[in-house]
Amino acid sequence: MRKKYFDKRKRFLELAENRTNKVIRSIHRLSNCSNKYLYKYKKGEVERMFKVIGEEIIKAKNSFIVVRKPEFKI
Repeated sequence: MRKKYFDKRKRFLELAENRTNKVIRSIHRLSNCSNKYLYKYKKGEVERMFKVIGEEIIKAKNSFIVVRKPEFKI
């Protein structure tokens, strides 16, 4: 039982670290689009873009919150 826990823990740590770093790299690449010499964009477009990103971050964060439903009792 304990080994299974550590295997799951190790797998989580590896995946979480790799995926977090991938997200951070993607955010850095996205920020490259802010170069007005190379790109043309409107303020509203940027606000919508970051609104959607923020909503997805909230969804992902909420998926880690465990909500226990009360047990049914008569």
